[in-house]
Amino acid sequence: MRIYKTRADFDKLQSEGSSSLVAGTVCTITDEPTNPMYVYQGGVWNSTVTATTNHVTGGIELSAGEGVKIGELSPTARSSRTVIVDTDFWTDCDDVGALRICTYAEKMGIWDVAAYLLNTTYIDNPGALDRVMYYDGRKTNLIAVPKTSHVPAGSPPYQATMVNQQRRVGYATNCPDAVTAARTVLAAAGDASVEWLSLGFLTNLHELMTSPADSISAMAGAELFASKVKKVWCIGQIAELF
Repeated sequence: MRIYKTRADFDKLQSEGSSSLVAGTVCTITDEPTNPMYVYQGGVWNSTVTATTNHVTGGIELSAGEGVKIGELSPTARSSRTVIVDTDFWTDCDDVGALRICTYAEKMGIWDVAAYLLNTTYIDNPGALDRVMYYDGRKTNLIAVPKTSHVPAGSPPYQATMVNQQRRVGYATNCPDAVTAARTVLAAAGDASVEWLSLGFLTNLHELMTSPADSISAMAGAELFASKVKKVWCIGQIAELF
């Protein structure tokens, strides 16, 4: 089980006793820059892993806590897996769940997220998504939005609330174009080195595949995708790409 507390609430939890919690429960401190984590074992809370945002590379550095072995995780190494997350983050709770799996996997060194591409166009989407990233300690990930396609409109009230909280980016008009961002990431990547996670509409993928060669890459979209992407994870059915 995983819980999230401010430092004050965590101190209160410790002082009041945590006997009702299941052994192995992890608590992340949400109001400190490094988002320290503690694991509940043997009736006490032990410091475990601290994920510190690296503002230069956009990656993370993992450091061991008191008396806890990291195991196979290297304290400073980044994952060899690079992913682009193409999400329809909008109104559904599964979108938040998927994003939090992504942030947790990045914290644990399972992969590095090169970019989050929104494939929905509601103006508050980027700021709300960024708030999720900020809450989970991922404060430097690239967020991009579609500039030409227009899928689901609407105004989920919870997103407007999130946009008014602490974050890096605001509205869709402040974010780079999703296709440009994808082409930039892929052009800089090694051959067959990127995984594409498609969690919603396929508009960004379509527009990338049909994009022409440009100053970013001499390869057109389909050729660039075929050269750099080694695996596509897609919710639902997907047609033959090449």
